[in-house]
Amino acid sequence: LHTWAFDAADFTARVFFTSAEKGSGKSRALAVLVALAARVLATAGITAAALFRTVAAHRPTLAVDECDTFLKDNEELRGVLNAGFERGGAVVRCVGDDAEPRRFDCFAPVALAGIGRLPGTVEDRAIVIPMQRRLPSETVAPFRRAERAGLSDVRRRCARWAADRLEALKAAQPEVPEALDDRAADILGPLLAIADVAGGE
Repeated sequence: LHTWAFDAADFTARVFFTSAEKGSGKSRALAVLVALAARVLATAGITAAALFRTVAAHRPTLAVDECDTFLKDNEELRGVLNAGFERGGAVVRCVGDDAEPRRFDCFAPVALAGIGRLPGTVEDRAIVIPMQRRLPSETVAPFRRAERAGLSDVRRRCARWAADRLEALKAAQPEVPEALDDRAADILGPLLAIADVAGGE
């Protein structure tokens, strides 16, 4: 719902599906999110330049799998991800033959999946969702083309719900638990607003 009501938010958390080992359902969780979110760009890798140019041009929800393979040692990409957590976050790059400075908006919802921890500054802006391998006694339903298609109605309902309540979400002043620090309050505020509007009295 947050990706559909993104215009109402001043902050956007990075959702991070993580585990200590492969085969723990991270990619599956990301695939479910991709099937439901607005304007998704799903990828298993992206450069900093591609990220800020894509966000500025298309305002997507970015879904990045296997982020542990390239994010840790890429300071420029981390900087763009961090800047894009807050409305107005941007980077400036020189473009064209005359190297004219140009501002690129970076504000966008992002979901990541990978093994281990995120770099500290990115994780500080993230909702971390730990995953683990299922037990041999546990079964998981398939999530193939038919199951993805089956979510299209839910996706349409998310879009309609957000469109009908966008002004209410813009005006929302959710009550944030005192135990949360400033950064946690920032990233959870838009989600608490959605919960309040959805739940009503």
